[in-house]
Amino acid sequence: MTVSRLLRFVAAALLAAAGFASAQPARTDEVLGARLTPELREALRERWMEERRRRMEGGHGSRMGEGMPHRLTPEQRRQLREQIREADREWRVNVMRRRRGER
Repeated sequence: MTVSRLLRFVAAALLAAAGFASAQPARTDEVLGARLTPELREALRERWMEERRRRMEGGHGSRMGEGMPHRLTPEQRRQLREQIREADREWRVNVMRRRRGER
């Protein structure tokens, strides 16, 4: 996966998460997870443990970053930073145009 594709994927995931979070109604009368029964909690735990066992048997480590194909080289990191800066500049220009009524 190229760096630009990775950046686009991360941006899309963040936008999707932000849209999902803003679509949810705020409920102050409910505690998060209050509706989970003990049986559901146990089922969640079992699924998580099963997934963990499967990953461990597949050769993937239990720690974050293990099993990753490679880390970014200094040049790739520099390119990614530049792409982020450029995307930020474009985003700011578009925001300013919308505020002025330009499209």
